[in-house]
Amino acid sequence: MDHSEPGDEDTAGETTVTGRPRGAKNYSASELKVLTSCVEEVLPIGSQGFGEVVNLYNRVAEERGWAHRSEKPLRQRWDKVK
Repeated sequence: MDHSEPGDEDTAGETTVTGRPRGAKNYSASELKVLTSCVEEVLPIGSQGFGEVVNLYNRVAEERGWAHRSEKPLRQRWDKVK
């Protein structure tokens, strides 16, 4: 006898994936050098200052054909570098 309601789906075996998005790449040495240069140029104070670092980094990234990065991953990576 089937006790499922219409619209119920079998979720057995499904897993929830967390963490980095599929296809996310690590930072290359060149990307880290650019991030460092951007931070040195802007010398950010507070979150608004780091937003300027992100804008500058993404302009360079676009010129070099790299993926754009959002503020949170760039800030996290910078925190590991400094």
